Amino acid sequence: MMMKEEKTAVLLLLLVIAVLSVSTVLLESMGREAFASQYSSESPEGALAIHRGAVEAISTTRTGGHQILTVAGVKVFVPASAVQEGYPAIGDLVSVCGEVRLYQGEREIVLGSAGDLRRIPRG
Repeated sequence: MMMKEEKTAVLLLLLVIAVLSVSTVLLESMGREAFASQYSSESPEGALAIHRGAVEAISTTRTGGHQILTVAGVKVFVPASAVQEGYPAIGDLVSVCGEVRLYQGEREIVLGSAGDLRRIPRG
């Protein structure tokens, strides 16, 4: 039989597990965008940034089947693994969320996973 202190400890552990589980579900449902700042030319390398706009240009990498989009003047590296429903077309409105990085001296947003690229319906 457990003593009073042991019962209290077990109850506290169960409470902590419940709080962590609920917190994890809430944070996952919010997505990365909730923690990203709006992209600007001053966004530091490594920052999580969000950027919205029309796709102006599309190019494909030589290997890997990845694409580089130009979204409202900003280069966006889209790995093949970050695409859920196919790549967007020129003129599509999109929202991207990713890490700001420098590649060959130029700033770009690098997407990390599916869901970091979303199409915005025209209304």
